[in-house]
Amino acid sequence: MSDNEREDNNEIRKKIKTTQQRMREAAVRDFIDGCYAAYEVLEERGVEAIESGDSDAIKMALNRMMALFLHKEEYERCAFIKAFVETNMEGHTIQPDWEVIEDMELVKITNGTKA
Repeated sequence: MSDNEREDNNEIRKKIKTTQQRMREAAVRDFIDGCYAAYEVLEERGVEAIESGDSDAIKMALNRMMALFLHKEEYERCAFIKAFVETNMEGHTIQPDWEVIEDMELVKITNGTKA
């Protein structure tokens, strides 16, 4: 392999890594934005927001939202979700999904802060 080919391969690898990082960052931003959007829908529409949804998907989303809001120390949101579940989802106990937070923390956002 010539020096030019090695340089081209290195440049391609750098571009791939940069693209992968940007995709991970976008996924984290989408997750965070989605949690806040879902929270607003719950707050505005109440139980109507979950009536036609998949029960398992809703429970998973609430567990992820709770982990995010605990991680960000947004305890008023946590209290709302807890009360919402207790009132509207008999038998479900929130179990924050810390794995999603661990995954999120592995992605460093370009501006130098963690998600």
